[in-house]
Amino acid sequence: MPKCQNCKRQWSYIETLKCTWDFGKNMKCSYCGRQQYLTKESRKKTMMTMFFMIAPLALFFNSSQLLGLGALAVICVLYILIWPFLVELSSKENSSQKK
Repeated sequence: MPKCQNCKRQWSYIETLKCTWDFGKNMKCSYCGRQQYLTKESRKKTMMTMFFMIAPLALFFNSSQLLGLGALAVICVLYILIWPFLVELSSKENSSQKK
């Protein structure tokens, strides 16, 4: 789970989902109220995860469109469930942090 870079408090799973639901680059910490931003690494990680989850869909769509749509729905739900674990925060926009 991500930590606010200002107050160092760890966000809960539900808080992270709520803050990132608009898929914007900045989020407000519910503890200190400061703006937090997704790091470049976090954006790359989420994009690569999405790519590797969606790439195999071509196999399902080749066999059956209905199966492909079902697989897409499952992948979307899985992605939403793992999204908060991929989020890393920075107190500066366009920041690149390494842990």
